[in-house]
Parts: sequence; C-alpha cells; structure tokens
Amino acid sequence: MADLTPTHISWQPSANAANHHTDRYTSTELIVRRGQSFTITLYFNRPRQNGESLGFVTEIGPSPSESHRTRAAFGLSEAGGSGWSAAQGPSDSAAVNFNISSPPNAIIGRYNLTLRVTAGNKIFSRYLGQFVLLFNPWCPGDDVYMSNENERQEYVLNENGIIFVGNARYIEARGWYYGQFQDLLNICLTMLDLSLYYRQDPAMDVSRRGDPKYLGRVISSMINGNDNDNGVLLGKWQGSFHSHENPSRWDGSVVILKKWRQDNYRPVQYGQCWVFAGVMCTVLRCLGIPTRLVSNFNSAHDVDRNLSIDKYYDSSGRSLNISKDSTWDYHVWNESWFIRPDLGRAYNGWQVLDATPQEQSRGIFQCGPASVLAIKEGEVNLDYDTLFVYSEVNADCNRWIVYNDGSKKRVYCDTEIIGRSISTKAVGSNGRVDVTANYKYPEGSSEERRVYRKALSKILGISVTEGHTDSAGGRSSETMRNPGIAGKFKLAEPPVFGKDINLVLVLNNLSSDRKSIRVDMSASTILYTRRAVAEILKAATAVELGPKQGKHIRVKIPYTHYGKYLTTDKRIQVTALCEVMRSQGLKLLVEKTIILEDTNIIIKVPRRIVVNRAVSLEISYANPLPEPVSRCVLLVTLMNQQVKINLARLAPRERSKIFFEFTPRRAGPLQLQVDFSCDKFSHVKGFVTIAVAPAFHTIDSNIGLLPMAFLSPALKIGKVNWQSKLNKAAHHTSDYSSTELILRRGQPFSISLNLKTTAQSWDNFTFIASTGPSPEESQQTKAIFSLSEEGASGWSAAQESSEPRCLNLTILSPADAVVGRYKLQLQVLAGNKLSSKVLGQFVLLFNPWCPDDDVYMANEKERQEYVLNDSGIIFQGVEKDIQEEAWNYGQFEEDILDISLAVLDRSLSHREDPALDVSRRSSPVYVSRVISATVNSNDEKGVVEGKWSGRFRSGTNPLRWSGSVSILRRWHRARYRPVRYGQCWVFAGVTCTVLRCLGIPTRVITNFNSAHDKNLNLSIDKYIDVSGNNLHLSEDSVWNFHVWNESWFVRRDLGSFYDGWQVLDATPQERSKGIYQCGPASTRAIKEGDVDLDYDSPFVFAAVNADCVTWIRYSKKRKERIYSDTRKIGKFISTKAVGTNARVDVTDNYKYPEGSLKERQVYKKALKLLGVKRPGKRSKIPRSRRGISRAQPAQTPSISGKLLLDASPVVGQDILLTLTLKNLISDFKTIKVKLKASAILYTRKPKEEILQLHRSVKLGSEEVKEISFKISYSQYKNSLMDDRKILVTAVCQMKRGASLLVEKDIVLQDPFLTIKVLGPAMVHKPVNVEVTFTNPLSEEVTDCVLRAEGSGLLKEQLRICVERMAPMETSTVEFEIIPYRSGTRQLQVDLVCTHFSDIKGFVMLHVAPTQ
Repeated sequence: MADLTPTHISWQPSANAANHHTDRYTSTELIVRRGQSFTITLYFNRPRQNGESLGFVTEIGPSPSESHRTRAAFGLSEAGGSGWSAAQGPSDSAAVNFNISSPPNAIIGRYNLTLRVTAGNKIFSRYLGQFVLLFNPWCPGDDVYMSNENERQEYVLNENGIIFVGNARYIEARGWYYGQFQDLLNICLTMLDLSLYYRQDPAMDVSRRGDPKYLGRVISSMINGNDNDNGVLLGKWQGSFHSHENPSRWDGSVVILKKWRQDNYRPVQYGQCWVFAGVMCTVLRCLGIPTRLVSNFNSAHDVDRNLSIDKYYDSSGRSLNISKDSTWDYHVWNESWFIRPDLGRAYNGWQVLDATPQEQSRGIFQCGPASVLAIKEGEVNLDYDTLFVYSEVNADCNRWIVYNDGSKKRVYCDTEIIGRSISTKAVGSNGRVDVTANYKYPEGSSEERRVYRKALSKILGISVTEGHTDSAGGRSSETMRNPGIAGKFKLAEPPVFGKDINLVLVLNNLSSDRKSIRVDMSASTILYTRRAVAEILKAATAVELGPKQGKHIRVKIPYTHYGKYLTTDKRIQVTALCEVMRSQGLKLLVEKTIILEDTNIIIKVPRRIVVNRAVSLEISYANPLPEPVSRCVLLVTLMNQQVKINLARLAPRERSKIFFEFTPRRAGPLQLQVDFSCDKFSHVKGFVTIAVAPAFHTIDSNIGLLPMAFLSPALKIGKVNWQSKLNKAAHHTSDYSSTELILRRGQPFSISLNLKTTAQSWDNFTFIASTGPSPEESQQTKAIFSLSEEGASGWSAAQESSEPRCLNLTILSPADAVVGRYKLQLQVLAGNKLSSKVLGQFVLLFNPWCPDDDVYMANEKERQEYVLNDSGIIFQGVEKDIQEEAWNYGQFEEDILDISLAVLDRSLSHREDPALDVSRRSSPVYVSRVISATVNSNDEKGVVEGKWSGRFRSGTNPLRWSGSVSILRRWHRARYRPVRYGQCWVFAGVTCTVLRCLGIPTRVITNFNSAHDKNLNLSIDKYIDVSGNNLHLSEDSVWNFHVWNESWFVRRDLGSFYDGWQVLDATPQERSKGIYQCGPASTRAIKEGDVDLDYDSPFVFAAVNADCVTWIRYSKKRKERIYSDTRKIGKFISTKAVGTNARVDVTDNYKYPEGSLKERQVYKKALKLLGVKRPGKRSKIPRSRRGISRAQPAQTPSISGKLLLDASPVVGQDILLTLTLKNLISDFKTIKVKLKASAILYTRKPKEEILQLHRSVKLGSEEVKEISFKISYSQYKNSLMDDRKILVTAVCQMKRGASLLVEKDIVLQDPFLTIKVLGPAMVHKPVNVEVTFTNPLSEEVTDCVLRAEGSGLLKEQLRICVERMAPMETSTVEFEIIPYRSGTRQLQVDLVCTHFSDIKGFVMLHVAPTQ
C-alpha cells in the first residue's frame, strides 16, 4: 500500500484571515495571530488506516530547536510541551480539516509547517508550506492583549494617523499614512533579520521574538541607520538635503520602507523624529503590537543627565552653542501597549519606544521600552532608558549669560516649561488627546516635587531633600536676584509666511523705583530643534520706566529679512536681553518662538462618497509671497498612491485650484494628503479624512485606490502597448530573459497608447522620463519633453500615424543618457485640466550600434562577439602550455540584468551619494570603474570574495566555477553577501558578464608571466637561499597568468588617441584612490608608457613590462643576482578570437617588440614618469651592485642549463624530467646541483615541497651532461594543489663564477573528457548528450559529481552523481537537455571529485530555431 501522502492543501485563507483580523494584508500567504486556532484542509491520496497517526511540526528561524522554542512537534488532540496543538475537525473521505493552535507566547514570524505520518515503526514527513504568525491583541493570554475593541481598531488596524507638530502654543495636525497592510509584512520581517542582534546570534535572536518588549527594542534600533546595521532611515537636522529627500517631504511610511527594500536595505535619506516614529508605528502595527504616536512639546534632550537643560547667551543676547543640552519645540516618539513581567504588573500598559537616534543605549542607538508609569513615578533606574525619557518631560530649563571674561550668570530658571501638552490622536477621530497626566503629576504640585527629588536621588546616588534640588542637580547654587522688571513678547497680528512680522516687547517695572533699561534684541531663523540657522535681526535700544510703569517696544521683522533664511520648519526665535542699568548686572531674558502660518491648502470634498464611484475633489493652493513663484508642484497622496502635478507659475498672493478625480475601491476612512512646493518655498501641507460609504456591489477590498488625477473627460488613457517584440529586435535585446522593455540609448523606440476617448487637437502632451532615487533635470536623471519638440535633455517624442483611439508614438533618448531603469510618465493638459499617468518602466542600456554612443563599435562581428556572445574562452596555464577553459557569461539569463543593476546600486559610490552616482552612469568610464570595485568584496558587500591560499571548506573552490550566472544568482539570493571564493579568472568572468549585460563591449584577457610590482619600480625581485628555497623578502610576485578585462569605449577625459580598448581588473590586488578597483586604463597609454594617465596605468604597465630579477642570499650581508630577464614578463597576452574559440595574441596592443629601440624609449619614459632613477634598486643591495640597471645584466654564468620533460605530465602518473647542463668554456668545471620541486599556485606561490635532490656534476671542456630524475605520483599526490602546478628549480653553483638558476613550470594534464551530442539540437526539443570520462588514478574514487551548464541550453546547473569509479576506469553518462535559445551554444561539463582536480570539457553546438 502506498504511503499516506497529502496531495493538496487548502489554507482556508478567507476564513482564517477574517477570524484573525488579518484580511487587510495584501498577501496571498496565510497570516494568523498567536494564541488562536486556524484551520487547514488536507487532501490525501487514500483514506487513513488504523495504526497510522498524524502529527505536525512547526519550525522558524535558521536553526530550529525545541530548546529555543523555535521548533514544535505535536500530535492530534494533544498539546505538546511547546503549547502547540492540533485537532481534527469535521471531515469527509476526500478532505480532512485540522484546527491548529499556537500558544499565546509563541515566537512571531514566518513558520514552516510539516505533516508527520507514523505507521508502525516507520515515520515520514511531508512539507506543507509556510504561514506567518503575529502578535494577537485580541487574545487575553497574549502580552499585547488590549481589552477595548475601539482601541484595537485604532492602534492595530487603523492605517491613517495624525502627528502633532508645532509648539506648545501653536499645535498643528499633520496627516501620516502608516499603510501597515500594504505589502510591507516581508519588509518588516526582513528588518528583524538585518538587526545587530540577529547578526550576533541568529538562533537566540529568533527565539526571543515572542516577547514584545524585546521586539520593540530591536525595531527601535533598526528604524535608524546609525549603527551600520542597514537601518531604515538616516537622520539629518541641519544643512541642506541636496539630492536626497527633505524629511518634511514624507507623508507616510510605505514609500520609505519600499524604497529601503528597493535600495537593497541601504538607509533612506533623510528622516527626523516624526518620520522615525511614523515608520516605527507602521512596523509595530504590522506585526500586531498596539502602537500610537506621541508628541512631547518643549522636549528636553539632557545630554549630561543632570535634569537641567542649560542654554548660554552672550551679553548681547545672541545664542551660544556651548552646551550639548537642547530643548526641541516638539519631539515625537511611540507608545506600544504590552505587559512588563520583567518590572511587575504595576508597569503594564503603554511603553515608550523612540527610534530617533539621540543617545546610545547599551552601545546601540535604541530607546525603550520605558514604562510610562515608571516615568511618572520617577523610577529612572528601571529598564529601559527610563531616565532618558523622564528628563525629556521633567528637566528644568536654565538660561545663562556668558561675559567676555568667561564668567557666567544664571538669568532664567523654569521648572515647568519642559514636557507640555503631550499629545496623541484620539481613538476613532482626528481629535487631539492630552496625555501629559500619564507622564507626570501636575507641575508644581507636591507629588511632582516628590517624584522629581526621587529621580534626582537615584541619579546622584544620594538623598535629595526638599529645597536642595537646585544644587543637587549640579547647577550653580547662586540665588538669582529678581531684576524688578517683567517682560513679554506679543504678536501684533498672526504671523503669516510672506508678510512682515509685527510684534511688541512689553516691559513692566514691578518696583516703585525708576529704572533705566538697555534692551539687546536678536532674531534668528531656527529649526524645530531650536538650533539657530541664521541671524536676521540685531538691534539695541534704551527704555526709561517710571515706578510701576509699563512700555511697549514695537519690533518689525520684514519678509525681506527672513525670506531666504527660513527653513521648512518656518520658525523664528526672538530674544530680548534687558539689563537694568546701575544694578550690578541684573538682567531679564525674554524669548519667543514664532511659527509662521502657511496659506492654507483647501480641500473640498463632496458630501457623499461611495465605493467604486468616481469622485472629484477641489484642491486650492496659494502663493503667499509678494513676489511670483515658479516650478510649482503639487503632490497628492491617497493610500500611498501618489500623483505629481506640475503647475503653472503663480503671481504674487495668487490662489489657484485644480480638480482631482479618483475612484475609491474600499469603504471606510481614507486620508488624502496634499503637498505644495515651488522655487521659493516647499512642503506646504494639507490633508483631509474622507469617509467612503459602501456600495451594494463592491470589488475586492484589497485592490485599494486607483487615482487618476485630473483626467479630462476629453481624454482618458487605457492600456500601454510597449511594442516589446518589435523594440527588442530593433535594439538587439531580444535575448534578455525578461518581460520588461529593454532598450539601448540613442535609438528610437515605439509605444502605443490605447485611449478610452478620442484625443483632441488641443491636448498638450508632456513626457517625463526619470531614473534613480532622486530624479533631477540638473543631474540628467530626469527629462521633460513634449511631442515634436526636443527637450533640453536631448530626449524627444514624435507622433506617428495613429487611429482615433490609438496613439502611436516614437520616443528617442540621447546617446549619452544615463543607463538604468526608467519610469515613463505622461502628462496631458486639456484646457485647464491636467491628467497624469505613469505609463510604466523600461531599462536603458549602452548602445554599441549607435555612432554617437561612447561605446560605439563599428564592426558588426565584433559587436556580436563582445556584446551578444553569452559564452567564451578564458586562457590559463603557463606560457609554454596554454590551456583553454570555457566560461558561461550568461548575460541574458533570467534575473541577470536586475542583478547587474544591483551591482551598481551596492557600490560605495551609490551609498555615499545615490543621486550623484546615478547621474554619472552615462559614462562607461565611470560605470566600468564602479563595477571593477563592486565585483570584488574587499570594500563593500561586493559579488565575490577572493582567496588564494588554504582550503575552501567554507565556500566553493574557484576552480569549480564554470560561469557567472550561478555566482551572481547566489550573491543576489543571499541578500548580497559575497560569494566565496574567486580568483582572477572568476573576477574577470563575472565582470565581463555584467559589462556585456549593460551593453559595454567587453572581452577577457590573459597575461602570461604577469607581474605584481608592489612598489612600482618596474623590477620584480625574488630572493632564494642556496638550496633554492623562496625567502619571501619581497612582496613582488610573478603569476603564471593573470586574467583581466578589456572594454571598448572612448576616453573623453584623455583624448581621442586613447580611445578603444581599456583595461579593467576586478581582482583585488591594490587600492586605487582608497578602493580595490583598477582601470579603466587605455591600452594605448600602456603601450606608449603614459603611466601618468587615469586610471591605474602604472599598475598595468608594470604587469606587462617589469624586469624579473632573482637573487641568492648567502647571508644578511651577501647577496648575488643570479638571474635577470628583461623579456620574461608580459608574454602571449591572449584573448578569444572573434567568431571562433581560437586564441588571438594581443601582446602588440600592450607593448612594442621586446628589445626594440621603441620599446627601450617607452620603458625609459615610464621610469621617468614614475620617478624611478635606477630600476631594481634595493636599499640593502651591496654598494658594488647598486649601479646595476636594465642595461647592465648580471654576470653571465659559464654554463647553461635546461629542464625538459621526457613525456607529457598527466595527473596520476610519475613525472620524468632531465636536467641538461653544458660547459660553455674550455675550463674543467665541478658543479653542485641542488634540485627542488614544489607544488605551487598559479600565482607561483610555493605551497609544499615535494622533492629535493643534490647532485655533483663534472663537466669537461664544452661537455654536455644530463641528470635524469623522477617525481613519483606518491610524492606529489597529497601535495598537489587544485592548480595542478609544480615548480622545479635547479641551483647550479661553481667555486668560481656566477651561479646558474634553471626553472621549469609544470602543469599536469587531466585525462580528456569527451562530450557527444546525440542528434540535432532544436529549440524546445529534447536532445541527449553523452559524456565519457576516465578516473586518472590507480585507486578507486567515490562520490564524484558530473555537472553541466550552458546558457540557452540549461536554465539551472545539472548535477549527476557518479557513485564509484574503479582505478583507471572509463565511464559514460547520458543526460537530456532542452535548448531554449537558438544559435551557437556552449555546453560545459565538469567532473568534480575530492580525490583529484576538476576534469573539464566543453562542446559547441548549433541550436536550430523551432520549425
């Protein structure tokens, strides 16, 4: 009987979502809340028999374990020790219902659910799928339980919110869209996985996610990006915001969180306190924790924790930045509702969490949760960060005058100003609720004083009694003398932005004496943090006050004074320092913060709005200034769907209006937000909450809103036809495995717009093409252009012959456009109505077919090879034994284009300034250099991590890679964690893939005997001892081969002479301008010795031109140069031929013939430019040798020698060699020969000695003798590296005369691997492939794997296990491939085994198109 197996599962999504209050999440997966049962239905292949029992296993996290409560196993009708349980519900023969219950303290997150079937002693499991478990405020056993349903609706399910801003006397309401159900759940869960807590111990972190206290604290650290933890937001409170977002720009959390994900979890720039709090509220509500926003007016930041906020002024009343303490007009944080078992039941309820990065808590920028009750009772020693929050609402405020001699005098103290009008949104309405009483007792009351002394005692560790709080706080014990006068600023009229500000300073003499008063007044524009931006007024006057007399001093601040200095906070602080003359310095400080009122945005809403019926709103906006404004933009946001409208300029004081049309798709409250900006001011905001009534027939409530802003009844746009097939063929992008439109710049493309109504002659069409995070016309990342009229950006659009309801358009991008993913938007102006529609996205690439593009390549065969060929050959080995290795570039495979664009977005350049980085992506010089840096992982989370020594157990041996696709996909799937491991050909192969994918013609180059000249003196020095052992005294090295790239483009930065092939090297060898990157270096510059030109020409010049010098070191004081070769470096520089797999030697592109007069001149020119006077100079070389230069070779030995192989060396067989020595003179010679063999890497770095022999040879006059010797397989089998390379050296010494060094590099050959395609290959038709291979060893091998891959042939790598092979056995494996792309294709096969190096082979086959 067949095993009992589920054939299908129904997650009952509708019923479960409704029961668990998760039906508003826009996700197809099951989302449920803990402590509550959910139902699934399983369909089995047969009825369950007696003796068969069922159970379930739930697992979460990277290392599920029952001890960590991240794994639970439980049977039917029994509760496991974990609290999970399952019961069978009503069922029939075909379907079985199960009710699964989680405990109310279960860990939240994404679970795997597995069915376990037990039959006798046989147990087997079947994976069922995943579900997400959230906190449950509806469950009395959950720590976040909230008993009031209205509060649950508000603090868990409401997606719209109000943030209160302004100051304590002028509180404004600002709309905020939380949008916790808008496809954000995965982002919220990812946020947890990126935290420092998770990085330090993933299993422990996940095990603690059942605790809302822990989770809230983690999220408070992750909303900000201050700890290098990939947090969501970077804060900025001063300076300009340049190409990033002004915090005032944000209206909701959804766009921020999605941008964070889109930018690969790089912090979004920028936020301020209300933005941090808004995003945090979204995340916590999304995960099920009841949360609200709280605004504290006159919020203190007490840096030195002494409950005193000290501010200093000079004698004229100007603010001094001496203290780090500050008082913000307002500060916004969060409160979350849960119990505190760690503190005790008394502290349950609202808990403060603050994601704004102000202070570190236990080494991380995080704050809370701090119990609100603990704050009220002054329990500042309780976890977490209670003292910090207590000071924010309770600190005293002190003002000091600093005199020229440095002395200070306190002139003001207020114990009641901090922590005023603490506010939050009311439940069920947009009203403001004052919750100050939750945080403290009434100011000045005995209870408030008692709590203050209690808190101060805990801070200082001493008892603070009544009347001693002032000195105990560390402040001056001086008693302030009453100046006998009182003062106050009053506004003569409401302060309106754009108008002059008129206010009055009212001074009253409180005494019976006459007083002379000097008044120093100052006014500055400030931020909401009260940090001064610019001083706009400074004045002084004198006032005479009779006994009990009062006087008014009028003050005017003209718009012309403050207009250009005002920030988006629109705040001005006015101070008056009033000194009573002849009173020994008695002074009164009077302050006032003025918030200028914006001209209101007025939104008129119809009385009744119904689901699925179009509605039109009237939005009016105004220019409040006495001067015209231009570049007016209105942003209208509905449920995170935003419409941007470019408006006409406004005359002075002009008010205008537009109509906004949308169709609501869901009943209930909706928040519409409006943001108006222009060239003179920005971010004037308004919002309205719209009540949408249900209709009789409703569409799925998850669809949301479909705003169609200002669409004229005369013209409505339907579907967009991107003419994908036609455009891709014309742009040579048909091979990309992507459904989106992929184009090349400088070439027109066609689109068709299907119209719901007929276009009219008066319709004015404007297109907007934008790319990058902050599109700007000034940075060429945004282009605005009209029909039949080329825009300033070079973009243009033209109308082709069209039908009444179909508009055919041709759009042309400039040949120097920025490459990347673009959004195309259409605006239509019909009369006074403007319609705006996002048409969609396309990707724009470099264009080697366009003569005006910097990457233009005239030869079509070369374009086919260097842009469109998705396979290639990389040459390896040694100069006398060059081998070819196949490589699958796969630039057209699925996801590779997206990953290539992600390579650019992960660069350091993009992280430092995303907008500037994107704007520079029009230049292949810039793009290629960025890619050379990001393909390696040395400076950022680049693609590949290099490794040249040791074992590769924690990653993949570089020799195992056969192509770029699997590497790039692995990097992408691992969230851009570097792939381990690569070496030079891997870096070059991946770089070639990315550059070809982006449209830059690129090829792979191999340089044999490649120099790495660390000190750039054009001399590669090697030191050995008398036995031939490497002494590692120099960092210089010569690699058997080194692989880099060449890309083809012009060099506008250098001049046309240097156009053509440019060297790029992603292998991380040396830093260039602080980063591991290399190139582009013009091959013409290298050949001509122009090593002063950008980029990295000296490094590449040395790689192909340096001298090679070997020294014997006899002692610390005696060295002998025994070998000097000026021609060894830079041999057989090779690349694949165009159209074939043949090798092409391109050495002549890099240098003139060795030893020629021109080569000598270029070498000397390079030496001069590098500032090297004597090549090869070393400070420790004996004085007699220091004059040796390239023109003065070492003393010539009187004998010659050569190492020869008796037969081709093959892995698994003995290696037979002969050393031939010849006496070049007539004198008799006795020669001591020291033979040594070592296993080496391809970098020629010795790893392990294999053989050492000593021989003595006597040579008569001009006599020749041979020394034969053997390296047996048993000697080298355990020492041979994967490179299969052995270096044999013979040091030949005589009593008199120069020593001789003879070297030979041996590359052991693998037995051939034969590949046969058994029949004709055709697209989408299966064809068999036969692979024949041999075990090269005289011993049995096991656990071999045959791997196959090839672009256009196999979408994923094929793996076939070969369990056992007898000694020298030949085996045959047959497998099937189904080609999916026509043309010439490369199939690669690799036999992988732990007993020997990979055996590789490839075959080229022609795939015919489907007939």
